Amino acid sequence: MKRLLFLFVLLLPSLSYAQFDKRQKGNSTENNQNSSNSQRNDKDQQEDVKGFDPSKLVISPIIGMRFNPTLVQLQPKVGYRFHERLMAGVSFNYIYYKDFYFDQRFNTNRTDKGRTLGGGIWGQYQVFNFLSAAADIEMNSYKYSVAMVNYNVTEPIKWYPSALVGAALGVNGFYIKFQYDLLQMNPNYQNRFVSSFGFFF
Repeated sequence: MKRLLFLFVLLLPSLSYAQFDKRQKGNSTENNQNSSNSQRNDKDQQEDVKGFDPSKLVISPIIGMRFNPTLVQLQPKVGYRFHERLMAGVSFNYIYYKDFYFDQRFNTNRTDKGRTLGGGIWGQYQVFNFLSAAADIEMNSYKYSVAMVNYNVTEPIKWYPSALVGAALGVNGFYIKFQYDLLQMNPNYQNRFVSSFGFFF
């Protein structure tokens, strides 16, 4: 009887360890499954983020205006926020130009009119919280006419490329841009800085 009791005492730690080891293995398997499921969910979320996100779309109805001579600019833009600091997209351009003055060569009043219609691509990179580098590559058609007493001429429509570069100052979606055309081929942008303002939403 004493021998049996002695053997039972010797085997008790081994039995207890076997039960403990079995529970540990079960818990380890369950933890591995949970970890695998968590990694799979994280991967799915990352794949969703890599795809198209409609919330990153941006729209900007730009309006530009200048007087003496008159210049009205409508340039709606649609783009996508590829990065926290980078946006890019496409644009549509409509510009109306009118200048009324006295022409000393002909000793009469003269009215010059121009109309620009076209589009292009654009991009903005945020350098600081309120300052962004801005670039617009455009291709626009240009129509021009001259009117004087007993004299009216309308030139054929011509196409002009332009490469506007500059800076945009903005806060809370509202911004003002100052740019210069590097190509200097579009009559609307020649020999001056081009300013415009708008907002993104």
